[in-house]
Formats: sequence, structure tokens, C-alpha cells
Amino acid sequence: SGTGSEACASCPEDTTSPAGSASAAACVDDSVTTCDANMYLDSGACVSCLANTESVAGSTEATSCVCTAGHTGASCDECAANSYKSGTGSEACASCPEDTTSPAGSASAAACVDDSVTTCDANMYLDSGACVSCLANTESVAG
Repeated sequence: SGTGSEACASCPEDTTSPAGSASAAACVDDSVTTCDANMYLDSGACVSCLANTESVAGSTEATSCVCTAGHTGASCDECAANSYKSGTGSEACASCPEDTTSPAGSASAAACVDDSVTTCDANMYLDSGACVSCLANTESVAG
């Protein structure tokens, strides 16, 4: 009745609330203390990181979820075509070297390939923009 003399109600079994809590909504499951990788602990529950983000096991805040390789910025968008990012976090994507290209979302510099090579000599074949020698005891024609 607003006099401050009301008795405190107990939280349900296996839940707790901070001192001074004003409602049963503050009662949270206290049996969850750590979360798996790619999740974080929020009010006693494990919550999945958003798309294109990851976290280490035991994370306790949404900010623990960081952009995966190949993604950047506050929204963890894919790196644009012709760029890459090999580390985690919100850092900018790096541009591929001149005369190379990569698909959007590339996660390493190895994804940047020379797009000027379109044909290869005899006994070689084109693989991701590079001429590669045929295996022993095999052959190919030029082109």
C-alpha cells in the first residue's frame, strides 16, 4: 500500500535477484554461469551473438561478440569485393593489391588473385587466377 512495509517475496527455486529488486522479473536463473563460444551471458541466460560475429567461451556482454574475418564495421557487413580482412573485430577491410580481385566477404589476402591470367602454357592449368603445374605423369595443352 505504498508504506514500504510490504514483505519481500522470494524468487522461485534456482533463481536469484539483486538486492532491492522491485518485481519478480528481476529473478533470473542462477544456475547458468558461463556460456559457450559465440554466446554471452545476459541476465542469467546465454544469448547467441548476432550474424557474422563471434565471442570466446565465458563472455558476459554483447560487446564481447566481434566481427568475424571477412566482415567489418558496427554491423559486421561483408568486406566488399576486391578487399579482405583476416582478423576479428570492426577494423576496416584491406584492399587487394593492384591487378588482383577477390569475392565479397574474403577472409584472407590469399583470396586476392591475379585476374589478368586467363590462359596457361602446356602442362599447366588455371586455378584461382594462377597457372599451376600438372601433377606428375599428367599433361595438358596450352590454353
